[in-house]
Amino acid sequence: NSKTCLVATVTPSATSISETISTLKFAQRAKLVKNTAVKNETYSVAALQMEIARLKSELEQRNNNVISGDAATSSSFAGSSGSDSIDRVTISSLRDRNSTLNEKVRVLKDQSNLMGQQVNSLKRKLQQEIMIRKCKERRITYLSSKANDEGTEKEAITNLQIEVNTLREQLESKQNPESIHWMMKYKE
Repeated sequence: NSKTCLVATVTPSATSISETISTLKFAQRAKLVKNTAVKNETYSVAALQMEIARLKSELEQRNNNVISGDAATSSSFAGSSGSDSIDRVTISSLRDRNSTLNEKVRVLKDQSNLMGQQVNSLKRKLQQEIMIRKCKERRITYLSSKANDEGTEKEAITNLQIEVNTLREQLESKQNPESIHWMMKYKE
């Protein structure tokens, strides 16, 4: 029973962009971890023994019902000769149909789970891209303000302007996150 906190420290420096991206990816994964507090329950020996006795009696009742149900089913089949083969064929075809439908349900559930995993993966990537974009926008703002300072040398200003333009090109080359979401949604 605890709470978990994580502080991800990143830098706007272009020289350590790979470390920043790695840290942001880890922070995103850590953010998705959910803790659930559960109260520890204690039972007395008497309560557990009563539960065991109740479960044993329930098991005996079910066993008696199954045995008496089997005897009734076998006697009903033994009494009919002409309709017996028709009933068996019908039961056989219904069982085959049931197993086919169960298989289709399983396949559809698997496909649904796979699609859900793909959507979650794309959402995580989208959130990572948004965080990276925000970092780059902050870096552009920082570098632009540095370039506007009068005390910096012309060579440093030129380097900063080149870096600002490079970051802007990277931001503009990325697809809009909403377009990725809509594209994935209507792809299927």
